[in-house]
Amino acid sequence: MYDLAQFRDSQDNLLQMIGELQALMTSDMFEMTRNSMSAYQLLCELGIKIQEHLGEADRNVYPYLLIHDDPRIQSLAWGFINGEIPLRQSFIEYYMKWLKNFHYIFPQEFIDESQEIFNMISQRIERENRELFPWLEQMDQFQKPRV
Repeated sequence: MYDLAQFRDSQDNLLQMIGELQALMTSDMFEMTRNSMSAYQLLCELGIKIQEHLGEADRNVYPYLLIHDDPRIQSLAWGFINGEIPLRQSFIEYYMKWLKNFHYIFPQEFIDESQEIFNMISQRIERENRELFPWLEQMDQFQKPRV
């Protein structure tokens, strides 16, 4: 049985990281080297966390949905699986362009592309909460989140 509270904690962690990064990127403090290094480390950690979050769903959520008797649930799972591809690819391209050889240079293009990545992740989480969790909470192999 999979505990959905764990999945929700992962979502909360991602959203908290995004909030911290957005605050860093909109302040004049972002220009300071120490804050730049913090932002870089947080961006790299965000990449790791989003991969873990998606991997967790791939291992613990979608397999059960794909074998469900209801074709709507199977379709829902395929929609989420297919939706991972652009998110993963966008983050890889972002990483290669901005983070792989980080130079502490922050053009507006970097900030704009960072915001696009943040929005993609936030929209994914919003969609999980709106479309996926209602089904999961009704299924026997998933525990309801602890309150």
